[in-house]
Order: sequence, then structure tokens, then C-alpha cells
Amino acid sequence: MPIALVASSGIAYWGRFNAANPNTLPVGGAFGPAGGRSWLVKFWLLDGKWVGIALPFGFALWVLFFFDHNVSVRKNPFDRRPSS
Repeated sequence: MPIALVASSGIAYWGRFNAANPNTLPVGGAFGPAGGRSWLVKFWLLDGKWVGIALPFGFALWVLFFFDHNVSVRKNPFDRRPSS
């Protein structure tokens, strides 16, 4: 799944898609990151304690995602046709 996400995001930069040059909306400074920072968080420069603090929260969100997915799948069966 992550490979598909990266591939589909990067497809605009490969081959003839790159030459298309589509029109984009102008984006002002209001949609930029605050404080003059870049969009990329340099996680390799973070202290280990911040990574340790973030890991339990990330794990909890990951588990909640799977619970939500399992509940959604079980509530919506594939065959919704009335039996005749």
C-alpha cells in the first residue's frame, strides 16, 4: 500500500506526464508553514525522547485505524440484494 501511494503521487513527474504542465491555482503565503520553516519535518535531527513520546500515540492511532476498518467491513456485507 505505501509503495502504491508513493508511485501514484510521483507519476506526475515521470514520462510525458511531466511535460503536460497543468495550470495550478496561485497559493499565497497564508497556506505556507508558520515561522518560515520548511514543509518537511527533519525527523533525523529530532532528539530520541521526542520519537519515544510520539511512538505510543502513533501506535494507538494505528490500532484504532484497524478497529475502524474491521467494524466497517463487518457492518457492510458484500451481498445486499434481497433474497428471492
